[in-house]
Order: sequence, then structure tokens, then C-alpha cells
Amino acid sequence: MSLGVENDESGWSDRRAVSKHEREVEAEAVAFLVASRAGVVPASAEYLCDFVRSADISKIDLELIVRAAARIERLAKLHYGTMAFD
Repeated sequence: MSLGVENDESGWSDRRAVSKHEREVEAEAVAFLVASRAGVVPASAEYLCDFVRSADISKIDLELIVRAAARIERLAKLHYGTMAFD
């Protein structure tokens, strides 16, 4: 469920209306997915502790997180468990 306004040019939701806490949770969730699926163990839980306490979890856009992680992996040519560099 996307709570942001769709940007017609990019297809990505405008997340400026949600607080810094929600945006930071979304951004770190993307980083966690990309890193962990590439075989890197991130320290996301410790970093996000304060942000999660202050965030309105109902405003977190899970679809956006998954789409962003998939796009980064595709652009970086990352594959589960390995990093491929061209």
C-alpha cells in the first residue's frame, strides 16, 4: 500500500509527507535487504532502534521497500549470496 503521491515521471511514491523516522526505517530496510541478500551482515537493528520507536509503522510502505531493493540489486547486478562486479 503506497501512502505517498505517485510521481508520474518516475513511478515512485513521493515520501516527503511522511516523517524522517518513517523514511529512515524504509531506507534502512532497503539497505538491509540488499546487503543481507548479497551475503553481508548489516547492523540495521541497532541503528534503527530509535527511529522505530518514533515511527508510525502504519505509514511504512513495504511494497516500496521491496521494489527499491529489487531495483538496486538489478542495477548493481547483485545475485543472492554473491556480489558480481562487471
